Amino acid sequence: MEQLIYLDTHAIVWLYIDEFKKFPTDTLKLIENNPVRISPMVLLELGYLHEIGRLQNSGKTIIETLKHTL
Repeated sequence: MEQLIYLDTHAIVWLYIDEFKKFPTDTLKLIENNPVRISPMVLLELGYLHEIGRLQNSGKTIIETLKHTL
């Protein structure tokens, strides 16, 4: 059965920086085999992290990159 998966900010960052080992195998399978969504709040949080220097790229860049890789 298909499930809708919502990713939080940590999950988005881990996927972006290729930290797949932080996810349990079952979770990775769910992400790979189901529609993935993010909340607008995640984009806002990514923007804040970029503004304070914790992320090198903007939230928009991160999301656009993941759209093509997931």
